Amino acid sequence: MKKAMVIGASGGMGYALVNELVNRGIQVVAFARGKEKLDKLFGTIDRIEIHSGNAEVKEHLIEAGKGCDVIFHAMNIPYQDWKDKLAVIMENVIMAAKKITPSLRWWIIFILMEKVEAIN
Repeated sequence: MKKAMVIGASGGMGYALVNELVNRGIQVVAFARGKEKLDKLFGTIDRIEIHSGNAEVKEHLIEAGKGCDVIFHAMNIPYQDWKDKLAVIMENVIMAAKKITPSLRWWIIFILMEKVEAIN
């Protein structure tokens, strides 16, 4: 793997993943909605290319992912939005992967996150 895109790079899991990939010498495309937060987190790191966009717009993912070998899906949305948005986002990620790497072999790694809340 030479270049990877991390969708949801500004979240907790995405942030950790971006840093781990960079520490392993991999070029990373950090993708998230907020450019300001991406700049704050990664703006001074040479191996990181920042792309802000909306995962609900497949063209944003395709543009950001050009030249990537792997897509890490570390993005999460609020549970109440799953019904309306999750299928669209997942379809866009898969379509982007097929477009970016049109061979029969394409890879998307989904990172599952669970929100744990304390109940008093």
